[in-house]
Amino acid sequence: MRTLDKFNLGIVILILSSSFLSHNANNVICKTLDKINIDKRFLYYEEIHVEVYANGSISVWVESLVKSSFFNTSDVSVGLEISEIRVKRTNPVAHLFISYNLNIISSEEADMYADKLSEKWISTINGHKTLLEKKQTSFASPLSGKIYNYKEYHYILNGISFEKVKNLFIKSKDNCGFLDLINGDNIEKCTELRFEISRDEAGLIRYKLTFYRHFPYFNFKVGNTYVLDLLSLFNFTGPLRINSKSFFSLIDIILHAPYNSKFVIVEAKMPSELQSKRSGSWIEITNGPVRNLNPNEVFKEFYIKFKVVESGFKLPSFSPLTQFLGVILIAISIVILLVIYYLTITKNK
Repeated sequence: MRTLDKFNLGIVILILSSSFLSHNANNVICKTLDKINIDKRFLYYEEIHVEVYANGSISVWVESLVKSSFFNTSDVSVGLEISEIRVKRTNPVAHLFISYNLNIISSEEADMYADKLSEKWISTINGHKTLLEKKQTSFASPLSGKIYNYKEYHYILNGISFEKVKNLFIKSKDNCGFLDLINGDNIEKCTELRFEISRDEAGLIRYKLTFYRHFPYFNFKVGNTYVLDLLSLFNFTGPLRINSKSFFSLIDIILHAPYNSKFVIVEAKMPSELQSKRSGSWIEITNGPVRNLNPNEVFKEFYIKFKVVESGFKLPSFSPLTQFLGVILIAISIVILLVIYYLTITKNK
């Protein structure tokens, strides 16, 4: 579980990276919005991230912005920068992180709103709270020089109802897009569920859901071939449809090969926007950072078949004898063509 310092670092990175990437991102978003013709006030982002580790285990993240609020946030939204709650399935204790902007409200108001927001979560999923840490941070943006001031809170919520957590997740997700992979059956297999409330650059409050699962899956052996079927990971019969209002739908798959071996992709069935790249012992397959999947696009199959080979493995090449024979055949063909050409010229004379 991350600490409050890491939570704070995430906010800093989010602010700085958004400024740095705003030009390219805005171009991509605007082109996509023009193509799908939706109200620019309603932008949805969704992501599937799959990571296969060298020991054969798999981590899966499915996250998306959603249009439904988890509860009424109008009375705690002033100055709210971000709030995230993480709930583990095996140990139903929730970690709640909250950050308020002190450039907008006072420190005392932040305390009041944070306490009220934590109480809203308790009334939604039960339990009781303990304030683990409270701190105030301030930093200047190296790009704009703007001073940012935040007050951050880390609560522990004990005695929560995981049944209510699951029901809230299912109730809040949209009926199309990547979150279609999550249903009342496979949500029971999650490792962790996350709910996020944040404010975007336009000042709008956004709600995001994240499903996370880590589990053993493959038993890698050199020479064997394996299949990673994205839909089968969720026992999902499909088809899977891209969210109709998504400004960017990201699929990112990373395959880490065992020590002293590598993966060779034998066959793949996936959207054409995805591309693969290799770096050492791992392969990444993604449509990021700018190749967007088409909103409303449907795919019925999504799998990658790959083989485990030794690190020094190379594709089969012709032997020296085969190469020699090939040269001889080419030379004979050239001689025959020259003879035919010579005879043709002689006959014409």
